[in-house]
Amino acid sequence: MMCGIYSATLICDGNPVFGFKMNSLSFDLARFANSQADYEEWVINHRWVHRLYKQPGNELDIYEPNINNGILDLEDEKPHNIEIIVSDAFKNKSSIKFKVFSKRVQIPQKNYLAQKNLFMTAK
Repeated sequence: MMCGIYSATLICDGNPVFGFKMNSLSFDLARFANSQADYEEWVINHRWVHRLYKQPGNELDIYEPNINNGILDLEDEKPHNIEIIVSDAFKNKSSIKFKVFSKRVQIPQKNYLAQKNLFMTAK
């Protein structure tokens, strides 16, 4: 019996950019399955959440397409249409469509020297 997510595809502006298909999983690579799913989420909340990006060091061969490991470049400050399509082994499909917007912001630099001085003791 098969259950759960068999495949998922991330589409940005009509172009498939990342996906996975659980055709088979080599025993030698099974340890990377915890990288595909958010294992910490499973441990804390008992929910399986699949990543739609490939983490560094993950050697699973289930990813196609795999453009930029699923990391989207949204620095153009334009709206983007996102679609996620998920299916099970019986070819039942669900999808969700939404827009994302990006905006450049300046990330303030931390003054580590000032923080270090907070922990210095007086003589």
